[in-house]
Parts: sequence; structure tokens; C-alpha cells
Amino acid sequence: MKCRIHFYLMNEHFSVEHAEAHYNGEESEMNPKHEWEDELALTNEVDEVIEHENAIYPIQVTLKELEPMSNPVPGIYIAAQEFPKELIF
Repeated sequence: MKCRIHFYLMNEHFSVEHAEAHYNGEESEMNPKHEWEDELALTNEVDEVIEHENAIYPIQVTLKELEPMSNPVPGIYIAAQEFPKELIF
């Protein structure tokens, strides 16, 4: 089974009022709705998928500011000191 998960970081400064007044409710270059977005595709290991369309799951991350980060898979960031170097592409 294939599963595709989309991640979005909401822009806390997105102005709905500005979007509605000037861009028909849509985001613009100077007023983005998301700071970034990413997608993670899972295959083989997924037995069952329960879809929650447009659900919001806040994710809170706490890492030391100066600790180097690794991005072995797009969308997944892991503290480099805790991630085995042989698994980094």
C-alpha cells in the first residue's frame, strides 16, 4: 500500500483580510499561507491508512539551537548527533 503524507508549516503572519481584499482569498508572494510544505511517501510498510483530510496535528520540536541537523529524507529533520551517520544519504 502506498501512503502520501503532506506537511505544512503555517505562516503565523498570513493575513486572511489582505488575501480576501486583494487576491480573491488566495495567498500571494508577500502573504504566503505556509512557510514551507513537504511531502513524505511511504510504501511497503503501511498496512492500513485512515484518512483524516484537512485535519490539523500540531507538531512541536525541541532541539538545541546549535546542534547540527540532518535531513535524510525530505520532510524529516533529525538531530545529527542522534542519527547514525551510515544511514545518511
